[in-house]
Amino acid sequence: MTRPEALFNADKLVREQYAALTGCIAQENSALQTLETRLTGAQGAAARRKDLQTERIDTYGRVFEAIINEQNALAGLYAPLMARLAASSGTLKKLSFSVRRIADVQAWGTIAEEELLDRRKTGPFYGRGSLIAAATALKSAWETGTAVEVQAAMTAFMAKYLRDLLSHAPYAPTQQADFRAWSKQFAHWLSAPTTSPSDTRFPMTGWTSASSRPAREASCFGCSIWRSTTPMIGR
Repeated sequence: MTRPEALFNADKLVREQYAALTGCIAQENSALQTLETRLTGAQGAAARRKDLQTERIDTYGRVFEAIINEQNALAGLYAPLMARLAASSGTLKKLSFSVRRIADVQAWGTIAEEELLDRRKTGPFYGRGSLIAAATALKSAWETGTAVEVQAAMTAFMAKYLRDLLSHAPYAPTQQADFRAWSKQFAHWLSAPTTSPSDTRFPMTGWTSASSRPAREASCFGCSIWRSTTPMIGR
């Protein structure tokens, strides 16, 4: 092999090594950029989660405010009739109308116990009925509280039990796809009382009557307003 050929081969080898090294550097830079993007996203995840939780609670309060407004509107609508009945005599005086909210806490808790939580795990929600018992604290606010009081009650409930509820998830966080799908169903249940992941027909608020036969139902964010044209017979 002549000297020029040897120099040529050496130069070719150097160029090949340089190209391989350049390719490796490009791959490493791409991987580094991907990691930096993930790191930036992870650093802001806590703040984004907190903002979303605040937004969910605010929306929850606005929904109940709309429900309470409709309840008050119904009461006002029938106020003249109620006044006339009160001023009547005989059988008419025994008739009255009632507009009130009814919270089916057991139905709401049963949905989570049967469809969302693993009751076999050791913890506060082990076994049947444990979540329903804890959710009973929300009943008073749901049925008689203002929108602010309902919002405060749910905030307190989440602060007290959210970590425990997540610990009873049927999937581990490492099962990312399954855990993500479960988390969406769980969030939907938590922020929409009496709403099942597969059904939204549990009455949350009601306009009750003696016959308890509603004329129609109007759903609102998983809650239902029951209306009836049947008067309640006063006792």
